[in-house]
Amino acid sequence: MTVKSQRKFEEVSKGYTAFKNGDVLLAKITPCYENNKIALAEVTTEHAFGSTEFHVIRPMPSRICGRYLTHFLRQDIVRDAGAKRMTGSGGQRRVPKDFLATLEIPLPSLEEQKRIAAILDQADALRRLRARALDRINALGHAIFNEMFVAHGGSQRESWPQSRIGDLCERVSVGVVVKPASYYVERGVPAIRGTNIKPDGIDLSDMVYFDRGASEGVLRKSRLSAGDVVAVRSGRPGLAAVVPPELDGANSIDILIASPKRAKLLPQFLRDFMNSTEGRKIVMAESRGQVQQHFNVKSLSEAQLSLPPIGDQVKYVQRIEAVDLVRAGAALAQKRAEELFNSLQQQAFSGKLVLTKARSAA
Repeated sequence: MTVKSQRKFEEVSKGYTAFKNGDVLLAKITPCYENNKIALAEVTTEHAFGSTEFHVIRPMPSRICGRYLTHFLRQDIVRDAGAKRMTGSGGQRRVPKDFLATLEIPLPSLEEQKRIAAILDQADALRRLRARALDRINALGHAIFNEMFVAHGGSQRESWPQSRIGDLCERVSVGVVVKPASYYVERGVPAIRGTNIKPDGIDLSDMVYFDRGASEGVLRKSRLSAGDVVAVRSGRPGLAAVVPPELDGANSIDILIASPKRAKLLPQFLRDFMNSTEGRKIVMAESRGQVQQHFNVKSLSEAQLSLPPIGDQVKYVQRIEAVDLVRAGAALAQKRAEELFNSLQQQAFSGKLVLTKARSAA
């Protein structure tokens, strides 16, 4: 954690939470708690102050290592248990103090705690490094788009025709929205929802499935083909992805679908236009709703873009595909680093890392 500023004591003595160097700070309010906002305080002053929305846990140095405690509290199993004990309603739900006060923690020797914390620190640093590398590769894709289509030579870009997205697509439609759960089965035709559409593609980890007969029949209009562009309607309206070959024939639930005419508009260009700053401005201008914004079929169909020549789009896709190869490798490395950390974390608090050391010393 980082100290953002310094103030006089009388300015922060009331209305703030006091803590010291070495304290463990744990966000108490939703959704910060669920997002694992837990940190070990590292400050150079005798006292520090911060939000009233975190709990302060002060480890006894003779009994428990603060880094060990921090890693313990960051476990999914602990976070889930705390979420179940939250009190309040809506966006004001908080983890109660007594959850932490009564939480039991495995307590090996202080030396062993420090050894475990050091192992988890290294694994955590590795996964964070992999995540940053992946973020930079994703930023490279955005930079290529901006270089070719946003910061392009003025006169040439001005010559590109303004075109409605609907005129450049075989179809612009929406996935099934009426009682889709009635068609769910344990295994069948995968159905993509808005929650599956991520900035880096379509996430298959939380997929639902439709009955194959219904997908071929009553749900035929919401069926997808490889190369279709799908976009979120609500929550993060306009966030787009291209349907990969392995999801050809999948179905869709309450998401926008655009099937580009590939002689004029390539799917990757449309996806990245919608995810660009320029595209987001158009999407947000066309979104409806005061609390929950929605992007609808008409808005997508009537949205206009400056259409570069198909040859320029082909060159762009070739460059992006090269980046995608690097991204795939980085994503795999990040996944393995995440799995390594989770495995070590699980071993650490089940006593297996302790047993490993004991056996090696025998």
